[in-house]
Amino acid sequence: FPVTIGVGMSESDLPRAAELFDLAFSDKFRKAIPESSMRIRIWESALDPKQIMAGYLDGNLVSIAVLSFKETTGFRKAATPTILKILGLRRIPLALITFALFEKRIPVDHLYIEAISVAPDVRGMGLGSTTIEAIRSTAVRNRLKTMTLQVIRGNESAKKLYERHGFVVEDFVENLLMKYLSGINGAYKMRCDIN
Repeated sequence: FPVTIGVGMSESDLPRAAELFDLAFSDKFRKAIPESSMRIRIWESALDPKQIMAGYLDGNLVSIAVLSFKETTGFRKAATPTILKILGLRRIPLALITFALFEKRIPVDHLYIEAISVAPDVRGMGLGSTTIEAIRSTAVRNRLKTMTLQVIRGNESAKKLYERHGFVVEDFVENLLMKYLSGINGAYKMRCDIN
């Protein structure tokens, strides 16, 4: 199928990217930010269109990957004031604690996959695999040794996809605070060493 995947996308595609990101992360943030429209406004202000790996099919944005490595991240560094303004005073404490639970320290030789999201209407067409291979190419180009990610317990289709591409479970993380704040019942920490 005629899909193109690359790093960078137009600002005009941010609303669609935010919708795709929310598909992947609404479960994690629904308790802290129940309104999908508010979450999407937050993702629009947080995602960095220059750093998002975007997949296009027939000119339509159908997948995104948010990556973090070295000094690169798919999130805008100056987004915090805008996010706080969108949240309002009442929601800030719970949302900030929830965001903090998902913060990662990334070793200098690792690429961390923050998110991969594929539009529901194109799932099963190999776009997830194509995206993972594009991410692997990015890791090789940047001389990184390992790709890492976390998969929420219950997302078996994603876990199996990553395993097909050489990822292995190295740990299972359960956090009672995370379960209380987001309803997430643990996550698999996965890694793939790059040869």
